[in-house]
Amino acid sequence: MLQWAPTGSKMAVTLAVAFLLAAPVAGLHRLLPSALPGPKVLAGWERVVGDVTQDNGVSFAYEMYVEPARSGIYAITHYQVRHPGTATVPVVVETEKVVWNEYPGERLPLRLFERVDGEWRAVEVGAPAYNREMTVVMALYSLHRQASHLER
Repeated sequence: MLQWAPTGSKMAVTLAVAFLLAAPVAGLHRLLPSALPGPKVLAGWERVVGDVTQDNGVSFAYEMYVEPARSGIYAITHYQVRHPGTATVPVVVETEKVVWNEYPGERLPLRLFERVDGEWRAVEVGAPAYNREMTVVMALYSLHRQASHLER
């Protein structure tokens, strides 16, 4: 467990990052969209698991997969965002999302899937939901990267 607060920033991040091979991430479903590489293929990839909570209480549970042939590139990012509740507003848990870099190195959009009513659905590139999630996942990558540097 790490505590991170950049100089001059009000953001404090708590990050727990573990390099696990089989343990599920709390709240995330094990079955990924069928368009992605299957469990046998993913078993040979590096799996990075984490949980980030910002000082505003928003938390991210996530797992990222690195394809062995493309070290350093998160090919698949599976995550879920949770917004804290208050005395008058309940906790909000967003739907799970998966971002897939299907063609690393090529200038093609990332693929986005959302789990709705127990099924994975593709989100159209350029749709408002797609654009929002690209911002969310980039923030997640940044938080993960910043906290990972502290572990060294």
